[in-house]
Amino acid sequence: MTARRVAHLTQKTSTHHELSEAELKVAKLAARGHTNREIADRLFITASTVEQHLTRVYRKLNVKYRTDLPAGLAG
Repeated sequence: MTARRVAHLTQKTSTHHELSEAELKVAKLAARGHTNREIADRLFITASTVEQHLTRVYRKLNVKYRTDLPAGLAG
C-alpha cells in the first residue's frame, strides 16, 4: 500500500480550513441561501464555476445537500 493511500484512509473529516478562498466564498453565499446565478453574479464568475466550487466543497466537507452547508462550515 502506498503512503498516499494510507494517508487517504487515515484522513479525518475535512473542515472549512481546507477549502480554497474561492470555495469558501461560494460556500458561505450558498449557505446563506443564494442561488448559483446570484453567487456567480456577485463574485463575477460563471454559474459553471460556482457549480464546480460547490462540488469540491461538498466533497471536502463531506456534505450531500446544499442545506447541510451551514453545519459543514461550522466545523
